[in-house]
Amino acid sequence: MFRARPTWISQDENKELVQNEIILEPTDKKAAFSVGRSNRRDVEIKLKAVSADHCKIEYKKDKGWFVHEQEKDRLSSNGTFVFMKSYH
Repeated sequence: MFRARPTWISQDENKELVQNEIILEPTDKKAAFSVGRSNRRDVEIKLKAVSADHCKIEYKKDKGWFVHEQEKDRLSSNGTFVFMKSYH
């Protein structure tokens, strides 16, 4: 199981629309999840700092969880951070 919480929210965001927690569980059929502001993503996060196609969260049985921006046409404008480290 992958558990995450948005930690950076600008002052002008409607905090009531922000998810408190995101939980992902891989299955045999789905082990990669697209994340972004677009409703076409598996995980939709309605924050201005999140790109429409922001990143991918992927589980590999032999290595665990990965957060990355691979397979995208361009990197997200604000970067992707895990434990306050940029993966941009």
